[in-house]
Amino acid sequence: MVPAFPFPESMEGMAMELLTTGRIITLVVFLALLLALWAAVHLQRGALGHRLRAARRLAVVEAVSLGDRERAVLIEVDGARYLVVTARGQAPQLHPLPAATAAPLLHGGAASAGTAAHPATLQGPVAPPAGPTPTGARP
Repeated sequence: MVPAFPFPESMEGMAMELLTTGRIITLVVFLALLLALWAAVHLQRGALGHRLRAARRLAVVEAVSLGDRERAVLIEVDGARYLVVTARGQAPQLHPLPAATAAPLLHGGAASAGTAAHPATLQGPVAPPAGPTPTGARP
C-alpha cells in the first residue's frame, strides 16, 4: 500500500534533526531571558512611569462641558494653570489663572479642594456663551 503523502527518503530523519539538544537549550534560554525581562519591567512599572511623566510639560487637569457647544478645560503648562473656554464655531479663549490658585500637578503636587479659581479671579473678559438667548431673557 502506498502512503497518502509520500515523503522523499531524505526527509525521514529531518524531524529528528529539528529537535536537537542544542536547539532545545537555546529555546529554553531565550524564553527564560524573555520572562526575566518581562518580570523586570513589571516590577519597575511605577519607576518607569514616573520617569516618563517627569518629562511632560503639558497636562489636562480637568475638562467639563458647559453646554451643548461649550467646554471649559483646565490645563497646566510648566507649573502655570490656564482656563481654556471653547465653543463650536468660535476661537478658544485662554485665561491665565493667578499663581495662588495653581498647585502643580506635573511635579508631584496635589491640588486641594479649595484651589479652584473663582470666575472673578480670571484675568481678562469672559464672553457669554454663544447661541440664542432664551425667550424673555434680558442680556
